[in-house]
Amino acid sequence: MIQVSIPLFPAEDGGLLIPADHVTALLRRLAEDWVDATETGEMPADERTVSDLADVLTELADQIDVECIGCASAQEERGGGGGRAARAGGGPARRRGVSGRVV
Repeated sequence: MIQVSIPLFPAEDGGLLIPADHVTALLRRLAEDWVDATETGEMPADERTVSDLADVLTELADQIDVECIGCASAQEERGGGGGRAARAGGGPARRRGVSGRVV
């Protein structure tokens, strides 16, 4: 079982923000751990199902990265700086210092 610590930042509207690079790392780590636990027999589950679920988590992390790169590019074109973190429970997240909302 993995243990992770994810920093939370208060938003001006009272919500909490999570850095997207932490979210994407968590998604990828969970996917890897599920596959490893299934392969070693630590988690008795159908390997194909676990692999498919791990792929979904990895694809979600990839989508967040792509959205963040898009946000970073748009901000650079406008000459703006990056934001702080990704909103818990929202859409795209942070990458390379850019913020958005996390799914």
